[in-house]
Amino acid sequence: MRVEFVNTTDVMLNSLQLDFGNAQGQTSLLSLRLAPGERRTLLLNHEPGAGFNVVARYADGVEQDFCANRGEQGQQQEVILRR
Repeated sequence: MRVEFVNTTDVMLNSLQLDFGNAQGQTSLLSLRLAPGERRTLLLNHEPGAGFNVVARYADGVEQDFCANRGEQGQQQEVILRR
């Protein structure tokens, strides 16, 4: 599955940590430095609709922790990061 993350804030995103899995295993993925206005596509070996956990850590110390795209179908998905 391809997931495009979009930083719509005016703050540098220091890191995106994704955790996802199923009954057979668990995967963690770390992506670093997503500038304001920047887009980044990540490839996840994960079933669409199952959702995945995201921790977004911003340069100013703000941290967002959420489940993204649960119930969202399709191999191409998007996560808009806003505060």
